[in-house]
Amino acid sequence: MKIVLFANIFEYFGLRVNFLKKLRDSGFDVYLIASKDKFEKYFSDMQFKTISLPIDRKSRNPIKELYLLIRMFRTLKDIKPNIILGFTIKPVICCGILNYIFKIPVINTMTGLGPYFFKKNLFNFFIKNLFKISQKKINKVILQNKDDYDFFIKNNLIKDIQATLIPGFGINSKYFFTSKYPKNEKITFILIGRMLWNKGIGEYVEAAKMIKKDKPNFHFQLLGSIDKENAYCIAKEQIDRWKQEKVVEYLGYTDDVRPFISKADCVVLPSYREGMPRVLLQACAMGRPIITTNVPGCRDIIKDNQNGFICDAEDANSLKTALNKFGKLTFEEKEKMGLEARSMIENQFDEKIVFKSFLYEIQSLVK
Repeated sequence: MKIVLFANIFEYFGLRVNFLKKLRDSGFDVYLIASKDKFEKYFSDMQFKTISLPIDRKSRNPIKELYLLIRMFRTLKDIKPNIILGFTIKPVICCGILNYIFKIPVINTMTGLGPYFFKKNLFNFFIKNLFKISQKKINKVILQNKDDYDFFIKNNLIKDIQATLIPGFGINSKYFFTSKYPKNEKITFILIGRMLWNKGIGEYVEAAKMIKKDKPNFHFQLLGSIDKENAYCIAKEQIDRWKQEKVVEYLGYTDDVRPFISKADCVVLPSYREGMPRVLLQACAMGRPIITTNVPGCRDIIKDNQNGFICDAEDANSLKTALNKFGKLTFEEKEKMGLEARSMIENQFDEKIVFKSFLYEIQSLVK
């Protein structure tokens, strides 16, 4: 049985290695298709079949997109897969269009709703309608949180019968093990994610500036890559200015977030919207309280006053209040919040639970 997974970049599959292994262990011959990057060799060395295609995430050139469609058509014709899994907006639309030709079962996964679905302009109107048309014959569309599920149904982007709710790809609770709660001299907050404005980094820095005026025992960190291809990218020069002002400590990028989470008192993600924020799952799995926003995706993980605190999106003052509230907790109260977070992961978000749901959907469509 051949299964194709199609995404913008091979790096996308980097956090889903265990899922790929599970597919292979279940008897599938796994093909990964994406644009060439340093992660392609990593997967090739793991004996997954990799095929690179010219996917330009920022391109609006119809000739480029038509060329991509033709290349994908030829690739699928050669592979003859039994099922296709599409991820990220361009591959999802591409899979939908080609499905009209091949009639191969397709499961598309929406890992979060980007600006195409909310910002009102002519291009986004076109993309939104192209998405709607392309998904008409798709077997399943997986949404990662209840808000996105309701949005797609309410706006007639897909049919009820197509929609399935699965909370991300879960978390390996053995790899992200519970670590001893730290006794830091300073209360250490860390925001982990790509350096994008819509992750709430601007509000995080603004809240840090306000707090540090009279609370020098609060320490704020940033960890994550600078994604120059993203429209919401924060320039390195801006991050350097924050460092010079000694507002936040920028830790750069890492392939392993565990040492950084284990040293932090609390993980913060004041995002504007998410699918199923993996960093919050990682933090909770390691027994760390979280502070996040009352938005789709994030609010699926936070239980206010139990495993952390909730605040309003795009509101530095609301975030400041939540940070100060956390700062007033005793060591025992913080530790208890962390244990509550860990318990939630084990009962709802462990990858074994999520993989079972994914495999059920896949196996119900292949013969």
